[in-house]
Amino acid sequence: MAGSNLTRVAASKSAVAADAAVLRIWLVDDHDSFRELMAKLLNMEPGMECRHHFPSAESVLLVLREQAPDVILLDVEMPGMNGVEAIQAIKKLAPLTTVLMLTTFSDHGVKEQCLATGAASYLLKHHPPAEIVAAIRAAKQQMVPESKRERTG
Repeated sequence: MAGSNLTRVAASKSAVAADAAVLRIWLVDDHDSFRELMAKLLNMEPGMECRHHFPSAESVLLVLREQAPDVILLDVEMPGMNGVEAIQAIKKLAPLTTVLMLTTFSDHGVKEQCLATGAASYLLKHHPPAEIVAAIRAAKQQMVPESKRERTG
């Protein structure tokens, strides 16, 4: 009986550790088909999970009051509150959440405004999925304190 309890405790700790290794990503974009496709692609990536995706900044802010992901992929141009405005609201509610812009706008001024407002990166939707995933992974590395990062070489 004691061995059974130890097995359950070990399995529970293992599940918690595995869950902690998963990068929780939310996606905010007003285009339904893009959101669904991107969520599927992210969910196929090892160590990534995109369980929540939202059609507007306002809708993500409502949920963000209760829980927060590791990363939010945020479009710039959406009806209602745009992505630039949303960055500040997201960072106020979830200061530890990394915001990455994912948009079709290649305008340098918009990019600079997003980065100055608190976005960690500015990605274009036409980039190959592998580049978007790499940028998300890079953001994850930046979230980990340097003392806990794996050292190479």
